[in-house]
Amino acid sequence: MVDQVDANVTSARVAPDGLSVELTVSPLTQGHVHHLQSAGVKSKSGQPLWHPDAYYTLNEIPNP
Repeated sequence: MVDQVDANVTSARVAPDGLSVELTVSPLTQGHVHHLQSAGVKSKSGQPLWHPDAYYTLNEIPNP
C-alpha cells in the first residue's frame, strides 16, 4: 500500500535575480517523496524547463 497525500503549491516568490523561485507547499509530509510537476513553466524568453519534474524526500521538518 502506498501512502499518498495531495499537496499544493500555496505561494511562489521569484528571487530578485530572476533565476529561482521559492515555493510554499502544503501540506508537507515528513518521510514522503514530494513530486513537483512544472510542465508549462517557461522562462521570460518562452523557453520550457529542461526538467519539468522534480523529486524531493522530506526527511525532517525543522521546528520554527
